[in-house]
Amino acid sequence: MKKSFFVLILASLFLVKPMNGQQNYEELIDGSSAVIDDKNYNPDQVLIFELNGESDNKIPFRMVKSIYDLDVISRYHIKGYNTDLQKEMFKESDEYKELEKTLKEERELIKNTTFYYIHKLNSNYNLEKAGFAYDIELYEGSYKEFPGYINHGTLCVEYATKRFPKNKIEVIKRWGGSDYFYNQRVYLQVKDKQTALKIEQAGNNKGVLFLFKIDSVNTAKTWIFNKNFALTKTEGIYIINTQTGEIYCKVF
Repeated sequence: MKKSFFVLILASLFLVKPMNGQQNYEELIDGSSAVIDDKNYNPDQVLIFELNGESDNKIPFRMVKSIYDLDVISRYHIKGYNTDLQKEMFKESDEYKELEKTLKEERELIKNTTFYYIHKLNSNYNLEKAGFAYDIELYEGSYKEFPGYINHGTLCVEYATKRFPKNKIEVIKRWGGSDYFYNQRVYLQVKDKQTALKIEQAGNNKGVLFLFKIDSVNTAKTWIFNKNFALTKTEGIYIINTQTGEIYCKVF
């Protein structure tokens, strides 16, 4: 029994890696699904998720909204049910009940999945703030403030909620000549200066890795139109090297 216990402890020492730059972020995101930018002028994100056996299935958040709301008609692009009465009658059909069952399974799958999102980190170390400034600027047609969340265009990452009361988000509105823009700034704390120096030396390969679950998808009005925004429950934020895969530190 003593020998088995010793072997178990020894094995755990090899499995648990210190957060000192030795772990590759590919290991960290193993088993997670990706959220990526769609590269449009107005920032937006899509998630890449294995759904119905398709690993390259790109799902925009407007579709995730349909899944979270269990909106069968919107999710499966069903035509011919235009009035409230027609939709109500369709809900009584066997077809609807079967589709709703499938949709509930999809929703649970997505809700229980950990996602990751990687974004560039463009700043150098700020000695006064003991951290790196992380800025996200959005055109007013893409921006909606959700207190405590960093809005990336569609993906709103939990950062300064009651779960993280010490964190702050600065929002500055500026006139861009023809439109307003909103710049969101947070300071990612790195107290160890040797680690901070390594991050600085990574140059254009500095990145921020967010790990989270999608808590909800909300429709909100921006300056121009209604848009869907995903609010996350953050599991971890890391500063990484996007070229080598090195993890420099966990922010929190």
